[in-house]
Amino acid sequence: MKAFSRAPLARSPLTALLVLLVSLTLAAFGAVMTARYFHAETEARFEQRSRVIQDAISYGMNSYVNLLVHSAGVFVASRDVSREEFRNFVRSIQLRERYPGIQGIGYVPIVKAKELASHTRRAREAGLPDYEVRDFRNTQGNIALPRKPEDNRYPIYYLEPMDAENRLAIGMDFATERRRKVAMERARDSGQPAVTETILLVQDKNQPEGRQEPSFLIFYPVYEPGMPTATIEQRRRAVR
Repeated sequence: MKAFSRAPLARSPLTALLVLLVSLTLAAFGAVMTARYFHAETEARFEQRSRVIQDAISYGMNSYVNLLVHSAGVFVASRDVSREEFRNFVRSIQLRERYPGIQGIGYVPIVKAKELASHTRRAREAGLPDYEVRDFRNTQGNIALPRKPEDNRYPIYYLEPMDAENRLAIGMDFATERRRKVAMERARDSGQPAVTETILLVQDKNQPEGRQEPSFLIFYPVYEPGMPTATIEQRRRAVR
């Protein structure tokens, strides 16, 4: 009885090359698919995180706007809101505790040029002995505008909480700073809230370079009760 052994099959260089090419192709395909998977996962996480941030910003902005609408009601309900009444209102809503990120909430009346002296006198008699209406100057984040003697003034008159920082802004004429004026006029003409471009707060002017935070203001118009406000011209005449 004889035992037979089968000789190993000879492999040609072409077969080995084809096997290598197939292996490399599969490896490359796997690498591409893996990269696409991780890219899709990263993109999905980024989009989800972006939506969370957008929702948080939207919620915060809506809260700020609602606060302004309620604050405007204080001035609609009373023709002459005193500084103490406004301070008590802001204390009652716990501004800094319940609305983090807000530096303050204020009231900007329109002061005609012929009424400037009496306006200044009343403010000083009401507890602000150093009060004066001041123009903005060009600084990083603020763009000063020229003013004529006959122009109306738009000073920040009430601002709470009245801490040392917010006191620096009292009397600043918002009509002499371009970004503030543009937003004020847009709010006046539309009857809706209007947000400024990025600005530098007066409260931050004493901060060292690099610690001055970019900020923004939201304006909401207060109109004279009983006056029509259906058109832009009517809103311009009725705004207080």
